[in-house]
Amino acid sequence: MFKKEIITSFSYLRLTISAMRFKEEYEILPRGDKAVITQYSLSYMDEESRKPEKSCKCPLEEVISLLNECRILKWDKFSGKNPPGVLDGYMFIFKAAVNDDRKISADGSNNYPRNYHQLLKYMRDKLNP
Repeated sequence: MFKKEIITSFSYLRLTISAMRFKEEYEILPRGDKAVITQYSLSYMDEESRKPEKSCKCPLEEVISLLNECRILKWDKFSGKNPPGVLDGYMFIFKAAVNDDRKISADGSNNYPRNYHQLLKYMRDKLNP
């Protein structure tokens, strides 16, 4: 039997969400025994700007546990094509480095990896208590 690989550490996690008129990014960075979650708004006037909107700290082990619960290692190379007939909605780009900088990336348009909404809800709940 194969032992299920788990996340024991991470150096960054970024989730960028965009729609026709907005673009935002969530970032989680480890800082000692805490994880810092920051929400940025992104805009393109003359050039791209990345402005922090909200930030909070939470226990690092809690975030690592969530990443394992969401099984983000299985998200790697996910590319969710827009479902037929869906004309509006959200696109996402996910990037992370875990376990000594193993890179994970995923993207999609109105099509998400399993447990994507659980991770997004966690970050939004922490930023908006």
